[in-house]
Amino acid sequence: MELYDEVYDSDAVIYGVCFAEKDSTQYHVLWNNGVVGVVNVDDDSVKPTGRNLRGVPLGRLVDNLNTKPIGGATKKELRILYDWGNGPIFKNRFNPEIGECSTGIDIIDNDKALEVLNQEANTLFNQCYSFDVERRPAFDEATFESLKPRLKSLIETIIVRAEAINDGSYVIVNNEGWMDENTR
Repeated sequence: MELYDEVYDSDAVIYGVCFAEKDSTQYHVLWNNGVVGVVNVDDDSVKPTGRNLRGVPLGRLVDNLNTKPIGGATKKELRILYDWGNGPIFKNRFNPEIGECSTGIDIIDNDKALEVLNQEANTLFNQCYSFDVERRPAFDEATFESLKPRLKSLIETIIVRAEAINDGSYVIVNNEGWMDENTR
């Protein structure tokens, strides 16, 4: 096992990438469910797949992990979290045909109601930030607190809509913790 090796845990049925060496016998692994864990090099259930992803840009690395099955499932994940500039629907796949990022889930990416809700949430949350002359962001807690009820309502509506149109090809992962003070 080496740094940037793609690994597969046969017990948990999940893929990941060794992204940091903890010590000579352990690696930090970013699993494709978004969780970071530690694995021992002598763990028989975690084996390299034979692919090393050294030099792969982070966006492509995440895309690669997102296409791997989790727990034996072949469903994609619709992640609800805040990505500055994109809104709470996490869009981590660049689509060169349209020049934009997408979720990679066609039914989500093509739903106009979700796009309107996501854009409204994005516009509101962006109001919580200002930038100084050197383009350093500053978060305005008072503005956020005044907008938080509407943001939470928008996210709930996004989730309800995503559940209503779900054709069974994806699961919804709500990472609502992004609204907590210690994660902004």
